[in-house]
Amino acid sequence: MVAQYEKDKENAYAGGLWAATYQNKTFTLYVVPLPGVDFTQSVHGNLQNYLNRIYSQAVVSWNVQVIKGFTGIDLGENGLDHAENELLSAYNPEMNSVISAFKAWQGSINSQAAYLFLVPRADGGLQGYMPFNRQFGFVVAPTGSDGNVDAAALARTVAHELGHGIFSLRHTFSEKNFVTLPQGKTDNLMDYPSTGSGLATATDATKLDKYQWDLIHDPQRVWFSWLEEEGEGEIGIYGVTWLGNVLFGLYPDEQEREIETRLELFNHIYQEYENYYNNSKIKDIYLSVDKYKNWSVRKASFQGIAKKVFKGLKTNDNTFNLWNEGIYFEDYKLEGKSYKIAIYSARKNIVLGETIRIKSFSQLRYNKSIKAGYTKNYGLISFYDTEGKMNMVIQIIGESSKKDVTQWLNYLGLILPSREQEKEDKDIIDKILEVILHDINKLNEIWGEKKEDQEESAIEIALTEMEEFLGNSYAYGGGDSRTSLDEKGTDEMDCSEFVARFLQKACGLEEVPSPFYTSLMLSSMQDGSFDSFLQHVKNSEKEDFKDIRPGDVFLWSRSSSDGHTGVVVSYDKETDKVTVIEAIGISGAAEESLSKDIEGYCQGCIRKSIYTRTGKALYKHAGWKGYFRAVTTK
Repeated sequence: MVAQYEKDKENAYAGGLWAATYQNKTFTLYVVPLPGVDFTQSVHGNLQNYLNRIYSQAVVSWNVQVIKGFTGIDLGENGLDHAENELLSAYNPEMNSVISAFKAWQGSINSQAAYLFLVPRADGGLQGYMPFNRQFGFVVAPTGSDGNVDAAALARTVAHELGHGIFSLRHTFSEKNFVTLPQGKTDNLMDYPSTGSGLATATDATKLDKYQWDLIHDPQRVWFSWLEEEGEGEIGIYGVTWLGNVLFGLYPDEQEREIETRLELFNHIYQEYENYYNNSKIKDIYLSVDKYKNWSVRKASFQGIAKKVFKGLKTNDNTFNLWNEGIYFEDYKLEGKSYKIAIYSARKNIVLGETIRIKSFSQLRYNKSIKAGYTKNYGLISFYDTEGKMNMVIQIIGESSKKDVTQWLNYLGLILPSREQEKEDKDIIDKILEVILHDINKLNEIWGEKKEDQEESAIEIALTEMEEFLGNSYAYGGGDSRTSLDEKGTDEMDCSEFVARFLQKACGLEEVPSPFYTSLMLSSMQDGSFDSFLQHVKNSEKEDFKDIRPGDVFLWSRSSSDGHTGVVVSYDKETDKVTVIEAIGISGAAEESLSKDIEGYCQGCIRKSIYTRTGKALYKHAGWKGYFRAVTTK
């Protein structure tokens, strides 16, 4: 509203009144009384009324629902433990135990609601606790002289904690607040009230000022809020703390919430990492969690998939052929620090989004191709397809989850130092000084990018890509085309055709080698006709030869029309057994029984097989010629 008057025959302004307007916001609060708290229907109704009265000044309303029957955990005689200020996590172990037990008991959590546990007592004079930007909080249920829950006092404490947890409101006496006032001297909701003469009491200190209304309707940004002092509700490590959110005061979006629904999966792998790690060396291991019983830790682990991500980004190759609902384990030691890595593939063919490379940490805010976050125990980097669905997740288990995930964004080449990065991150650069961003040359050095490593990577990638054909049919003489790369050409293959397609991938050839038969492999040992991409390994035909590597091609040939070949996947020196991938006929092979426990076992197909190094399928087979090694150019 503006007041005008006429001056010198022109309109002039006498003054104006500007009114702030807000859209009404409605939130849901679940109250969970623990044993020892008598939360009656009357208290329930009064709590909602009082809470809505308090927040109505900020044009906010609450729908309060109660969840009864949760027995919680034994809090001991002292009640809920007070959160120690020196802890780096928002919730102390006892609080985390309550939350974990509740989620297991409840089954599903409303990600759009707040949850407050009402406890009968707590030590250290604690009345309530709810970290910034978190949906779980704890409140001690106050009782009146009659021993019943005091709904008015409860509403004030609940409103105060929701101010922290949902709206990131600071205490009025905080030096980091918009304005700093003496503690206990105001009637503001975010003050600590006093019962002394002339000061606000525990029930009527409920005022919210205009700057707080603004924050409620447009929450302030919280820069690296895991560094906030815990006494004021430091953001905690329960669930996932997403970097893009914690940097800019945002709430988890749909993509991030999708990952959080899988926390049971990630936590299970974290807890059982060593067991799965050891057992998956022999065979694929399906998870023991009912909800994720179709997920499996792959025997094909330890093939450097995280390193492939780095290499793929360097060459603009964002495609990976993994296993549907597969998990791959890898151990890395980078810059003197050890990391346990779990790679989760939601589907077989992974295509990462084009915008997974970020120029600054600030770009994590609204990026739909990549998200990065951490829990108390591990970091997560999640990748999404073009439709925003989870494609692949890298779980990083190290010494410091929040630092590790930030550093690994750089290790993988997803963010590199640049002037643009410094400019966009200038407001938070002092908070990430402990993270060193390496340029691409240093990253090559860290990853050990030498010629030998490049050759191994090319082999590993080719082997992974050839798994796409597992289960396809064997056809003597080959399918419709021995060289085409479409489905028509790959639906059916014979052994040498399959190997030729592997060599095309491993050696970086423009076309599938043709003609390519076992008889020609044999003759190339004398005339060197395949030496540009495939060379016989000296003395590999002998019984004591054990330098068998992934990607080596074995051969036995009794005549120009009677031979067999395949590709080595791995060699276990302890068991002296060789795992191969091959196209094999319906009659199978000698030592057929060794392969029957492999997932996807079949005959007359493309499959993985296990043979004894010196057994009848390899060294002791008539016409044994040994191994050939691919000449990679990648």
